[in-house]
Amino acid sequence: MQPDPHLVYQNETIVAVATPPGRGGIGIVRLSGPEATGIAEPMLRLRNPLAHAQARFADLLDLDTQEKLDEAVVTFFAAPNSYTGEDVVEVAAHGSPVILDTLVAGARRRSAFSGSGRVHAAGVSERSHRSDPSRSGARPD
Repeated sequence: MQPDPHLVYQNETIVAVATPPGRGGIGIVRLSGPEATGIAEPMLRLRNPLAHAQARFADLLDLDTQEKLDEAVVTFFAAPNSYTGEDVVEVAAHGSPVILDTLVAGARRRSAFSGSGRVHAAGVSERSHRSDPSRSGARPD
């Protein structure tokens, strides 16, 4: 019998694009878990510090060059007052798939080099499962 992947990763931070695939005006990337803020903040130049349930303007940065890639609105939800009950960082940037994929890859890369907890791409229903384990088959959002 295979282990439940939701249990294997329950103490790790997850990252995923939270908007439908393809081009759009706005695209959202969510990080959820104990290292969400620590992984997101180095990829951002925030104009004001993150605060629970408050949107903040930020520049999205290239991890290598620290050059501005895009502008974003970032919202932080502190545990337990989030959809998953964990710390959540939502980054709303322009909806280019390149920008959104860069954010996800940057979050995964950032965790690998920072020594912080591991980040993995969230499965289809993982955010829903974290918010209510009885909904393991539910679709996210």
